[in-house]
Amino acid sequence: MVNIAEVVVDCPLKDIDKTFYYAIPNHLVNYIEIGSRVIVPFGNRTLQGFVVNFLDKIEESQYKLKEIENVFEYPSILDRKLIDLAKWMSYNYNSSLFSCIQSMLPRGVKLQFTEKYYLVKKTSDEDFNLFFKKPRTLGEIINNLKVTKEEILRCLSEGILEKKIDIKTNIQEKIDQEISLDVEQEEITLPVTALRQHELLELLTNQEWLSLSDLPTPLRNAAKTFIDKGYVKVREKRVFREPEFINLSEENGVKILNEEQKKAFDQLVKAFDSGNKEIFLLKGITGSGKTEIYLQFTQHVVNSGKDVIILVPEIALTPLMVSRFKSRFGDKVAVLHSGLSEAQKFDEWLKIKDGKVKIVVGARSAVFAPFKNLGVIIIDEEHESTYKQEVQPRYVTKDVAEYRISQEKGVLLLGSATPSVESYYYAQNGYYKLLELTNRANNRALPNINIVDMKEELIQGNKSIFSRLLYNSINETLQRGEQVILFLNKRGFSATTLCRNCGFTFKCPHCDVNLTSHHKGNFLICHYCNYSLTSPKFCPKCKGKHLRFNGLGTEKLKEEIEKHFPNGRVIRMDNDTMTTASSYNEVYQMFNEGKANVLVGTQMIAKGFDFPKVTLVGIILADLSLNFPDFRSSEKTFQLITQVAGRAGRAELNGKVILQTYTPEHYSIKNSATYNYLEFYHQELKIRESLKYPPFTRLAKIEVMAKVEGDGKKAIDQIYNSLKPKINNLSEDIQILGPVVPAITKIRGLYRYILIIKFPKGSALLDVINSYNFKKYIKNNVTSIKVDIDPGTLI
Repeated sequence: MVNIAEVVVDCPLKDIDKTFYYAIPNHLVNYIEIGSRVIVPFGNRTLQGFVVNFLDKIEESQYKLKEIENVFEYPSILDRKLIDLAKWMSYNYNSSLFSCIQSMLPRGVKLQFTEKYYLVKKTSDEDFNLFFKKPRTLGEIINNLKVTKEEILRCLSEGILEKKIDIKTNIQEKIDQEISLDVEQEEITLPVTALRQHELLELLTNQEWLSLSDLPTPLRNAAKTFIDKGYVKVREKRVFREPEFINLSEENGVKILNEEQKKAFDQLVKAFDSGNKEIFLLKGITGSGKTEIYLQFTQHVVNSGKDVIILVPEIALTPLMVSRFKSRFGDKVAVLHSGLSEAQKFDEWLKIKDGKVKIVVGARSAVFAPFKNLGVIIIDEEHESTYKQEVQPRYVTKDVAEYRISQEKGVLLLGSATPSVESYYYAQNGYYKLLELTNRANNRALPNINIVDMKEELIQGNKSIFSRLLYNSINETLQRGEQVILFLNKRGFSATTLCRNCGFTFKCPHCDVNLTSHHKGNFLICHYCNYSLTSPKFCPKCKGKHLRFNGLGTEKLKEEIEKHFPNGRVIRMDNDTMTTASSYNEVYQMFNEGKANVLVGTQMIAKGFDFPKVTLVGIILADLSLNFPDFRSSEKTFQLITQVAGRAGRAELNGKVILQTYTPEHYSIKNSATYNYLEFYHQELKIRESLKYPPFTRLAKIEVMAKVEGDGKKAIDQIYNSLKPKINNLSEDIQILGPVVPAITKIRGLYRYILIIKFPKGSALLDVINSYNFKKYIKNNVTSIKVDIDPGTLI
């Protein structure tokens, strides 16, 4: 008989990252499962934990096992498959098991523990008795009764007081009351003047159940009278706090698939129906109808009784995808992303867990949706870097999705117009199955991309941020009553604020970066730590008043458009303007309805948008992402250009794209201008292979952060010197780069040092890293050591 549970506990101590064994009392044996959330004693505290395994016995111990005090819910909050996934994540991403489990749950389900003292036996002190008319916390007792610790212990030992642990979740279920007539109408006698009671009675005779929360206050008062007199019966009903939904879709029912779409769809259906794990890469040019394939494939899966997860790369894209799926599937769809309130996330998660929905649309964390019958996971824009979690557990969403699909023997579908180099490599080598859409769904041609060399513009005397071609094209487009999208992947007004007298540059005191100027609000801000100051009127070094704002951001671009094009009605979309859950919906509707004719934005406008009147896309500075000191910068540039170019000419009107650059000869720029993904891929792959970067290797990044520069360097050197012989003992083709100071040397007041390790797939390096005690170096001025497996960036 199983009578021992292996439990991972919610302990905030940094040096505790292991499981503990507890005895299962007889009365709980039938209620505890793998994944159960349990209440356990831990030292002199009571903590929550999760059961991750069962044992019949453990090695002899001199200590008697403590018992599990209680189980919080039944059935278990997580099933065995999700616990197995958490264990897999813990090993593969060097993360604590508890953090992996917590990442699968909304914050609202976390337990709060409060010690309460109850009066059990009255005393002769009436004030004491009156104070304990309700349960009290220790703080309330000390502050109000002014008693000592010894006196409290005496009251407990004499049975006057009893201490209990009150346990509740952060978010409570929302419960509404409903009423229904419980007597014949003829038995009810109402005063002639009680008009509200007569109105309520009429409502009750026409409707079986009435929700009290839906009634206006006067009718609620009348309902209270009916309850007191026994005229009605009352029942409680669970109410879900629904996320705001605005229909942004112009969904007109199921579309007929073209030949390419039908071929891809049929292969997906065949693979799903076979009941075997399959991974597909759907490479379809912008406007090729990938979303319609998602919708029809989802319909097939749901009709087969299985559940579907659809992931989008960022919150900004969620409303549009949700709108399309809700238009097709109605209340079968739930939403999960960080833009929801904690209460809404809690309710959406419960709907999924309770089987009330069949489809989830959400950002990265929705990959953990607790479906019991998962069949398919779809990852849209699979190439996006936002699918990498940057805090512990630092997981890669594609890999987590693949593990879940392996558990379920289902289908993982990755979609993109510009797949990541790694994904396309896997498709070329047979690990993924490749599906291609080479034509737009409406058979319209992709817009022509015109490259403008901004060095030549300068030679010709044009110092404007607009090339002559772009300036004239904007004018012509607006005069025709059409719309323009201008892409600049830099928010704010200007990148640097410089004193022209002494050369002083305003930098963040906590990070090794320049402060970005924001004229709206009149401040300078650091986009890494949010340090800000009011826009200066003079230089703090020489007191000079000649300050110059250099560089360009979306705020300044919007101002320039308004200055040069009086007929331009400009709206902006970036992290500074998308501050609320409804911001995206408002901007989308304004542009879609023609209330604005110029949309300025960062990378969030590069995907998902489908506006029929957009005929011109201007890419202001294509080189911005190219200049990042990261091995993926060329790939990122190609993807951004191709994606944003695809916003033009998606309907009946022809589109045009103008790409402004200072490096027109770069292979990323040249190939994106001709939509030549294959040529870009082959050139990029040669570079990756020669330098041993993914997909030919995996990467691990070890980062030390310290308050004092020297302490951080000492710690990273010690880690390198002790890790290197362990790695050498593996006798594998492993390369260590560093220790080095990264491009951004300081963030939030902490100095940074990194080690980069390149290692082959299937390497035993993870065993070395997981068994290594990094925490011993967190002392003095070293505040943290991050281990990131398969990092999204090396910056």
